Amino acid sequence: MACIFARADPATSRERRAGLACGVLAVAFVPHPPALVPELSGGQVPALEAVRFATTTAVERLLAPAPDRVCIVGSGPEPREYGGGRLAGAPVLDALAAYGGPGPRPAAPGTLPLALAIGGWLLDRAGFVGTRTGLAGPAPAVDAEVLLVVGDGSARRDPEAPGTFDPAAVPFDDTVARALAAGDPAALAALDPEVGTRVLAAGTGAWRRVGELLTGRDVLADLTYYAAPFGVAYFVANWTVR
Repeated sequence: MACIFARADPATSRERRAGLACGVLAVAFVPHPPALVPELSGGQVPALEAVRFATTTAVERLLAPAPDRVCIVGSGPEPREYGGGRLAGAPVLDALAAYGGPGPRPAAPGTLPLALAIGGWLLDRAGFVGTRTGLAGPAPAVDAEVLLVVGDGSARRDPEAPGTFDPAAVPFDDTVARALAAGDPAALAALDPEVGTRVLAAGTGAWRRVGELLTGRDVLADLTYYAAPFGVAYFVANWTVR
């Protein structure tokens, strides 16, 4: 059964929005700093140990029911669906080699987007052997009960951040954290895309799409990490959708 991603319309009824959610049962939200990958960061990075642990734990929780299929949802330079062959093993490692540093990086032409590469690496690391697909941009459909949503918060939180300081950055991140902690899909769907772009929050599009998809569903939420060790906000959460 495929679930259709669609931009929220204020006039859309609750019943129609609920219908978009289809069979999604579980979601994990994780960040995508390349330094999560030890081979890209020269080994252990003390400032990242907490988020690495939280991310690993969130993916393990997501996969605990042994799903047959996982859909990785992230951002990318163009709307596109990626098949499993590009989301596992050597292709993922080759894609990750194109990125570096803790801040947001655009995907080079022809390169697997960073969010999907990190998602594939996390699934590899967790030993997932089922079917995986990846959605970058407003791709049309998802056929999975389990979603791995990959994206960073703002990169303009303070003078040490990769981007120049923007006073809107921390309030934007706090809004995301509250939505993830409360299990509030509507709040994610309502994130302002213009502010998200301005504060360099790479996860904005993915969070909005998943929020739109799940608005109208009851969610049991657990936010396990929210911090900005390099001036970039990272979030880790698990949602159980009912």
